[in-house]
Amino acid sequence: MNYLSFSGIIIFATSIASSIFVFYSKPRTTLKLTWGLFCLSVSLWGFGLFKAFITVDYNNALFWARFLNLSALTIPLFFVHFVFLFSNKIQPKKKELSIYYIIVCVILFLAIFAPREFIPSLSPKSGFPFYPNPGLLYYVFSLIFVFLSGYGSYLLFLESKRENTIRSYQAKYILFGVTIGFLGGGSTFLEVFDLNIYPFGTSLVTIYVVLTTYAIIRYRLMDIKLVITRFGIFVFVYSVVLGIPFGLVIGLREWLMGFFGQGWFWAPMVSLLVLATAGPFIYLFIQRRAEEVLLQEQRQYQKTLRQASTGMARVKEIDKLLNLMVHIVSRTVRLEYCAIYLLDGTRGNYVLKASRGSESLRSELLKELEAESVLIKRLKEKQEIIVCEEIRQKAVDISDAHAGEMVSTIRLLGAELVVPSLDGENLIAVLVLGKKKSGEIYSPDDLLVFSILANQSALGI
Repeated sequence: MNYLSFSGIIIFATSIASSIFVFYSKPRTTLKLTWGLFCLSVSLWGFGLFKAFITVDYNNALFWARFLNLSALTIPLFFVHFVFLFSNKIQPKKKELSIYYIIVCVILFLAIFAPREFIPSLSPKSGFPFYPNPGLLYYVFSLIFVFLSGYGSYLLFLESKRENTIRSYQAKYILFGVTIGFLGGGSTFLEVFDLNIYPFGTSLVTIYVVLTTYAIIRYRLMDIKLVITRFGIFVFVYSVVLGIPFGLVIGLREWLMGFFGQGWFWAPMVSLLVLATAGPFIYLFIQRRAEEVLLQEQRQYQKTLRQASTGMARVKEIDKLLNLMVHIVSRTVRLEYCAIYLLDGTRGNYVLKASRGSESLRSELLKELEAESVLIKRLKEKQEIIVCEEIRQKAVDISDAHAGEMVSTIRLLGAELVVPSLDGENLIAVLVLGKKKSGEIYSPDDLLVFSILANQSALGI
């Protein structure tokens, strides 16, 4: 088994698993269905790659070379379809998308019934015994592939530049993933056109399918800066770990044979063992140092809030406690505004008791949250923080009437986070947080800290 056949079977396994996972994840949407079809196309390409480069028979290799390239043509088609859905452009782009489907179907038809115009033959290239030679139709196929993948990536780039929202963060994840994937998978084209560049990039396709599937399924995402940093550190560390032993074998083989004799191979083997053992520790060390720099501000205010939460229960005056709470949170996290609603024991509603922010924002705040509102019912039922952007996005993705009603309340509150303050099972206060002045979204770590803060304040209340 050579490098391409090994890459192919890994790509097939991860992509088919991703497609099944997406198809069966809830809620089921057209967006997820389209991404599932994309993953399925990648899995067929991976399977064709495996079969084409593991066989020793010329005719078998020719069949599977044609199969894998025909499978590749549907990948950018489903990708563009997915991007249109993702960016909410599907309605104005329907005719355009239909044209792309027709063009791809025509090329597939011609390639199936005139295969010699697509891939007429195979020849040895870069150590592989059977590598495709392009026919006239293959050039057309390559242009369509590059155009569709580039066009979809450009639309994703525009989506990622919008105001910081869950959708823009998802777009950044997907854009990062597809950049890796299309460059990695596209490296197989180079040898077809006799550019003599080994297709090392195919192994990256697995990373991009998994990363992008994660971004589509999950609403709460790790900061993309951390993802890129961790990926870069991983590539650097393991390039060294694998590169030094391979460098010894390829570049210093003659010298090692002269120095060590027949036992020369122990030098790269020992170096590989030592570096492979040290690799994870080096990776974690560099990762921690990098994240300390990237997350310095965030970790500082989280530490301050944790310290503040321990003193909340000692404040005896309720008005002082509520004002102190909104003051500390808004100043420490640098929020546009912050407010807290307290349970009115006689009516069961939640009344605005303290707020901080600009006068214009505070004057527009709801003065009271009704006990029967969808928002309060959700807080009582789930007893967890509501990330308002998630609710807004889910309302679009699954057309949920309750989510739509909750979005209306959230809009009146101007909220980005709604944090329940719980005394056991009882909801006694609601903390409403506006946008960060930095424009960044709230991280999972932020949610944990605010949850601790709200529960400590409940003890004081």
